[in-house]
Amino acid sequence: MLLGVIGLLLVALFGMFQGPSVLPAQNAMPFSEFIARIDEGKVADVTIKGNIVNGHLTEGGTGFMTYVPDSTNITDKLLAKNVKINAQPDDKDAPTFWGLILSWF
Repeated sequence: MLLGVIGLLLVALFGMFQGPSVLPAQNAMPFSEFIARIDEGKVADVTIKGNIVNGHLTEGGTGFMTYVPDSTNITDKLLAKNVKINAQPDDKDAPTFWGLILSWF
């Protein structure tokens, strides 16, 4: 009985650290189209997190998401078009719940 309660508490705790399992729906945009939209001045703002760029277009505020290859430096192009840029740290190397637990042993 006690082991069952401990097990349920561990599952609940694990769920708390996993974050949302469903990402908000955004329009996936091919990288080439993203570059074309920047050149046209149709990108209003972006948030860059690792290789993922989320943003909004100037026309209608439509949201989009695209993957940027490692060797591409798009910040200069975005700044040249006066796009508002938000940068966030990439959390791909952040420890997971189980990684923290196993590190104690």
